[in-house]
Amino acid sequence: GQFQKVVTMPTPLYIWEESRDTLSFVKVLPRLSFNILFKPVVFFKELTLSGSVDTKKRLLRAALFAFLFGYLKLFIDLSFLAGVVPNFALFFLRPVINFLVTLALVTTSVKLILGFDKLLVPAFLVVCYRSAAEIFYCIPVFGPVFAGVWGIALLAVGIKEVYYSSMVKAVLAAAIVPFIMLLFVFLSLGPAANRLVITLYPEAQKQVVKLNDMNAYLYVSSIA
Repeated sequence: GQFQKVVTMPTPLYIWEESRDTLSFVKVLPRLSFNILFKPVVFFKELTLSGSVDTKKRLLRAALFAFLFGYLKLFIDLSFLAGVVPNFALFFLRPVINFLVTLALVTTSVKLILGFDKLLVPAFLVVCYRSAAEIFYCIPVFGPVFAGVWGIALLAVGIKEVYYSSMVKAVLAAAIVPFIMLLFVFLSLGPAANRLVITLYPEAQKQVVKLNDMNAYLYVSSIA
């Protein structure tokens, strides 16, 4: 008989995790981002295959991807400051803070919904690679909404695939439970939460003031 040699092309994820030179990073980044955004099921299924990549190396590459897109969003946010002078130390730490808060919320909800026996490494990878949705902040007007919804969808699909769970549990772990926990924290902090938001997002000060005015109006109306 005749034998045919099957040549398997390396995937963008494999190249991203295995490459050692900067040029390869730059060249594969658009393809990797496209797969995450528009082929998330295929991408996160591939993510479950450890292959020969060292776990520490895989985590570092995932974190690098997250911070690349996090600071891309920060660069976009500069256009919304409109003369507002931020606390530059906190402003440039914003991507790190956002990442850590998201990671804490998602990993906690994974433990609560999927079980305390679940490892958190897959959740870390999902949180890192869902950062590809930050690219949609480039879209005028509707960009933030689009990026937020797409990011939540990526989290849900990622958790479903890496933990082999149902979509209902994945949505609970990716969106609903983190939102409830975040809401509980903000209600517990009270006015301190508003100061924290304004410190991190000075461009949102007007929206926060309007929200406070509306809450005050509803509270006084209920007393009356």
